[in-house]
Parts: sequence; C-alpha cells; structure tokens
Amino acid sequence: QLKQFGNDQQLAAAAFNWGPARVQKAISKANKEGLTPNWDNILQVAWTPGETQKYVGKVQIKTNQYKA
Repeated sequence: QLKQFGNDQQLAAAAFNWGPARVQKAISKANKEGLTPNWDNILQVAWTPGETQKYVGKVQIKTNQYKA
C-alpha cells in the first residue's frame, strides 16, 4: 500500500482500512478540484467512513510515538 500511494502513510493506512480503489477515487476527486492528493484534502472532497478517519488518526499517532 505504501508504494502504491507514494509513501504517504496516511493514504496507505486509509487504503488498508477503506480499500485502495476507494482511496484512488478520492485522490482523483482531489486532483479534479486542483488539490494536492493528501489525506487532509481527501477529507474535504470525498466522503470517508468515520472508522477509516479514526484508523488513520491512530496510525499517525503510533507513527509519531515510534519516531519520538
């Protein structure tokens, strides 16, 4: 997942939880809006399940703790 989504950990985590095809569709929506296809922008342009939003947040917290 990480390679497929350009080493973006948040997008990879979202793809793991929500499915890579859905994340790719959301990336396409962001691109059409002229936005950088990152997690924050995807949250603005595409509906994402609450479960996925929480999962991505938890993964980010754990990643930050590991790096510290």
